[in-house]
Amino acid sequence: MTTMTTIRPARAADANAIAAMARAWTASEGKSTTQFTAAAIVAHSAGDRAWFRTVVADSGQDLVGYATYSFSYETEYAAPGYYIGDLYVAPAARRQGIGRALVATVAAAARAEGAVYLWWASSPDNVAAHAFYAALGATFEPVVAHALTFDAFAGLADAGERSGRDGPAGSRHDGVKRETER
Repeated sequence: MTTMTTIRPARAADANAIAAMARAWTASEGKSTTQFTAAAIVAHSAGDRAWFRTVVADSGQDLVGYATYSFSYETEYAAPGYYIGDLYVAPAARRQGIGRALVATVAAAARAEGAVYLWWASSPDNVAAHAFYAALGATFEPVVAHALTFDAFAGLADAGERSGRDGPAGSRHDGVKRETER
């Protein structure tokens, strides 16, 4: 008997399962994630100031996949879109159309809000994912991603905050004039 999998918005009660899937995904990539906990998911994906949204694949018994996404803007298209941060389907549930359904659901949500594109990144050696994305119709864009995280992020943010405090708004710091919003 075939079970029907439903794609739906995540609920707070799904946070533990989503965090577990995120750990499984990053472990399969040889990485670890300790920050993406159930508490972080609830704190950052709820309310008026949600940083991201999540859709899940619900088999009726368990969650078998999820996709996180957030707003984006691309000057090349002069248009809004969505960035897919995570896309994961449990190994036992793969090749059943669940990944495609997750991405299609995110695309529909994006279009409903006036967005015209999705974008995401993948590991260079994840050949299976690249084939899946090509089958969706995605184009390969040779880019190098950069991340400023934790201590490096905090140091640069501190420098930005100092530039606004070291004199009147618009004062010079490092030879750059900055104006602050108020």
